[in-house]
Amino acid sequence: MSKGFFVFGVLLIWGCLNPDEFISSQKLKDLLARKPENFYLVDVRTPQEYREGHIPGAININHTDILLTPPTTDKDAILVVYCRSGNRSGQALRALKQAGYREVYNFGAISNWTDNLVR
Repeated sequence: MSKGFFVFGVLLIWGCLNPDEFISSQKLKDLLARKPENFYLVDVRTPQEYREGHIPGAININHTDILLTPPTTDKDAILVVYCRSGNRSGQALRALKQAGYREVYNFGAISNWTDNLVR
């Protein structure tokens, strides 16, 4: 692969990622501590993965069902999604944004969580 194609690919991928859509572990901890009324932490993995360990306060909605059974109908709610690697949460984020939800953030991989999980 030529250097030009590599640089083009990196720039193309970079342009597809919006850093404003990601949330840090510390910001998520702050939200969980404040517990705003319209805040939802959504684990978009399978129910089995959720049972094996999830972030405290998270609800489980499989990423394929996120629009069929959204966590809320309030389009101004704060939604944070996560999964095993960040792929499914990215898909869920895009679907929710396309459905009109305005405050959707991707925590990415559950391994980004630095505290204990609920098991």
